[in-house]
Amino acid sequence: MIDAAMAKAIEDQLYSLQRQQVDRNNPISLPRQDFWIEVNKVLNMHEENLNSILQNEGHSQKAVTLTRRISNIRRAIADLARKRLVTFLHHTVTSNLRGSATDAKAGLTPIDWTRHDTHEREFTDGLKQLIKKFRMNVNWDEMIYGSGNAPIIPVVPAGTTQLDSFVAKPGGLTGSGPPPIELEERTEQAYQEPEMDEEDRIALMDAFPEVNDIPSEPYYQQIEQESPAKNVAPRPMDTGVAWELAPETNNTGAMVKAESDELNENQPNDTTVDEPTEQSDSPANNGLGNTLTRIRIILSQEEPVLTEEGEINLQEGDVHMLDVDTADWLIEAGVAESAAL
Repeated sequence: MIDAAMAKAIEDQLYSLQRQQVDRNNPISLPRQDFWIEVNKVLNMHEENLNSILQNEGHSQKAVTLTRRISNIRRAIADLARKRLVTFLHHTVTSNLRGSATDAKAGLTPIDWTRHDTHEREFTDGLKQLIKKFRMNVNWDEMIYGSGNAPIIPVVPAGTTQLDSFVAKPGGLTGSGPPPIELEERTEQAYQEPEMDEEDRIALMDAFPEVNDIPSEPYYQQIEQESPAKNVAPRPMDTGVAWELAPETNNTGAMVKAESDELNENQPNDTTVDEPTEQSDSPANNGLGNTLTRIRIILSQEEPVLTEEGEINLQEGDVHMLDVDTADWLIEAGVAESAAL
């Protein structure tokens, strides 16, 4: 933040520079390198004061005077910036586009960038790049110097610093600025992933397992190694395949019983249906004569399973009494574990 005295001094410098730059072809020196930033701070300060006056006093004479002051500052800024940029353009074009091989830079004073704004230097550097591109596109050196007499501009790596950069006086070592050089252009090519089939990719993953996010062993093998004392059945990689291994005898018996239950439901209400007795669970009265096995479900299944007693839902942690074939099939599939008493 700047005070009123500093703001008044910067305004006086602005108007003085505007008057001096009117008839000059070269940019005159600025009082400081951050001149344009300081001018912006002055405008911001006046804008804040104007808003405060409008809130407290309204459109008073003080507000009108400050508004005119801001307008004059903006008009001077636009006029000075336009004239200075034109002089930078004239200086850059004259120094980079000479009319002949013997045309020296007579009367052209090198710019001392310690006495100009840093943003003006960025503007001039951009002009130099555009002029350089123009010279290459129109083959300027051959037109001016003649075929075979064009000067050879050395090509140096990007980031090369010339000796004139370490000399404080304007014009560098020779007084006429640094010699022209060409910087190598760094072209960045887009990364293309090498073509690799699935077998090569798997072989590469197995060669360096320590840097792989994918474990080198199946998940269920890691579970067995980490907790060998626990009686946990292996987790199947694809449980959908297990249903194809179900014994046909159990499915056939279950389907027959399901059809029988459907026929019983369709009978009239006055038909007497014998209630099943507890003796039906015994091996002697069982249709297939299988004994029952106690199992605990360790992997929930979305679809119900058909057994001799009908459909049952398998939820993790449930305990069921099933026939031996169905129980063995669920245990081998990794869905259940034995839970004998």
